[in-house]
Amino acid sequence: MKPKDKRASSKTRRKARQEKDNTKSKMMLAKRPYGYLVGIAILPAATLGFLLGFVSPYWHFRSTGSGTVTMVHGLWLVCEQDSGSLTLVRCEQTIIRAEDWLRGMQFLEVMGLFFLLLACLFAVLLNCRRKDVHSRLLETFAGAGALFAIFGSFGYLFLTLSPRDTADELTYNWAFGINITGSVLAVIAAILFATNNPAPPTLKSPKEQRTAQWVNGHQEGGKSLQLFRPPPPKMIAIQREVGPVPPSPTRWEAVPIRREVVPTPPVAPIQWKIVQNRPTSSMAPIKREVTVVPVRAPPPPPVLRLSDPRRNDAFRSGQNYGQPVLVLPVHNYM
Repeated sequence: MKPKDKRASSKTRRKARQEKDNTKSKMMLAKRPYGYLVGIAILPAATLGFLLGFVSPYWHFRSTGSGTVTMVHGLWLVCEQDSGSLTLVRCEQTIIRAEDWLRGMQFLEVMGLFFLLLACLFAVLLNCRRKDVHSRLLETFAGAGALFAIFGSFGYLFLTLSPRDTADELTYNWAFGINITGSVLAVIAAILFATNNPAPPTLKSPKEQRTAQWVNGHQEGGKSLQLFRPPPPKMIAIQREVGPVPPSPTRWEAVPIRREVVPTPPVAPIQWKIVQNRPTSSMAPIKREVTVVPVRAPPPPPVLRLSDPRRNDAFRSGQNYGQPVLVLPVHNYM
């Protein structure tokens, strides 16, 4: 190889090694598909909007027929609004004195906020790392929070849509609109997470798990491999200790054991027949000979060589340790 070719090949290997290191060092957020990234961007906005509507008392206004008194209703507070300064006066909490339908809506909203905050936490934990764990917790928490939030918001809307007194005027305010918007965005984020997060491979044995780890390591380096499971053949395991290295003046070194697994050879059934030789003439001396003739010869047995690859010089020199071994099937002929 010319010096230029050597330099070019070394540069190519160095570049491939750098690309592999850069791929491994990237966070999982940089490896996600675009739909997943859109869901990551929508989830905090949905949680923030839902939280803002959750704590604000401006869900709807209820005015009397004369318009002199305006009551501001929220999820947790009911206040009277001053008509001149538009400030809230004489507020009462609805935690203890709430009606049954309002208690149900409060429970749904609290559960929705809890699951949305958990989804935000797991969005950080699952994506700010270098190794994918194939978890479904993010879309599970986001979906649960979105369902609780949707049922709570629209349940409040349907239960307060018709005023109890026909003379009252009911107007929904900005906090309720932000709460519903956050609920809808949470549903969209959960759908994006569920459709853009690939399912983990189903493995049933430790051997397949080790193979999958090896495949994933090569896939990150740019190679495309497929995980397959062939049917297990009948195997026999033969293990032989090659032996120690000849003693040196200073120390002994142990030669590692090499283990080879070969398939069991099919042994064909052998049939035998006995042929008795008769004398050719009546005057010849009686002499009986028995000859055993095989009808069908067995197939040649496999050759299993056990060797130490690091001690080829011992094979060539003809020493006892490290010699190839011929393994033949043993037949018991009766």
